[in-house]
Amino acid sequence: MSNQQLSFVFVVKKGFMAGKSRIKVDFDKIYESNSCGPFKIIQDLGRDERSRLFVRVKFINTGTEKDVRYDIAMDGKVMDELFGVDFNKIYNSKYYGPYKIIAYIGRNHDSRKIVRIKFLDTGYEYNTALQSAINGDVKDHTVDYHDRVIYSYNENDYNDIIISILKERWKGMMDRCYNSECSSFYKYGKIGVKVCDRWLDANNYISDMPLLKNYDKFYVNPQMYQIDKDFLQFNVPKNERIYSPETCLFLSLVDNANLSIKMNHKEQYYGVRNNSNGTFSVIFSTEGQKRTYGTYNNYIAALNEYNYYYLQYANFELIPLLNEGMELMDHEEALKYLVH
Repeated sequence: MSNQQLSFVFVVKKGFMAGKSRIKVDFDKIYESNSCGPFKIIQDLGRDERSRLFVRVKFINTGTEKDVRYDIAMDGKVMDELFGVDFNKIYNSKYYGPYKIIAYIGRNHDSRKIVRIKFLDTGYEYNTALQSAINGDVKDHTVDYHDRVIYSYNENDYNDIIISILKERWKGMMDRCYNSECSSFYKYGKIGVKVCDRWLDANNYISDMPLLKNYDKFYVNPQMYQIDKDFLQFNVPKNERIYSPETCLFLSLVDNANLSIKMNHKEQYYGVRNNSNGTFSVIFSTEGQKRTYGTYNNYIAALNEYNYYYLQYANFELIPLLNEGMELMDHEEALKYLVH
């Protein structure tokens, strides 16, 4: 079965009962679902311990297979996870050229459908939300934004584009800090995060941007870089942090995602989650998703393992976010404390 035809199997704890179902299942008939197109029943799975008959259905348009109760199938109440996904279609991104959806990955922790896409010009692949893939809101991280954006805008207008983006960033910063109706206000203004007096004026904010570290990288790829206040104020309590020329720099989306991962109670260290059962999980973000790289029953081992795996697997852009000033432990020794 191909990646495009993933099987979503319903598992019953004690399995299905052997024997005939006593219902004649029509394997030749084409049924119509309520919202996801036609399907056929391809297998009689028998009954579970509560005598409910289960069947395997296959959606004709996508090839997706799914195990469901027979009565639900007869009512057409079956859902195709790949409904609306066209694996043969060539989509066009806004700035990064054509791409195809090549596989369905599943649902993430927010229940969003995740697919894998492949850019036809470069061959670059990554996972993104299905809706973003359909809308063209995707990015080829191997290509500079500047190289792509001039396809849609005259070169002479590029500075105007940068200024427009910075105006949007300024408004977002002000909303987070001072607009109680903003969805992010509770993490910023409500706890005390402020904007310096100089940056209350948007013109000052924009004129100061070229002075910030990594502005040159933002300039050629603005969609991949954010203005960050946390890296330079990591040891400052969150409620005392401020947006200012002295406390901000540009960080890539990847770096910023790793910086924002919730840390252990010892704030000077990165990427180790203190679990309620007394263990410590190593976690960082790569390709837009948070991943766990082992759980340990020793805190020092977890800190060292974060450094070990982060350097190997994190696609950080500018600043390796590493734990320093701790007791050193090599990889082989740290593995002795691995729980799972």
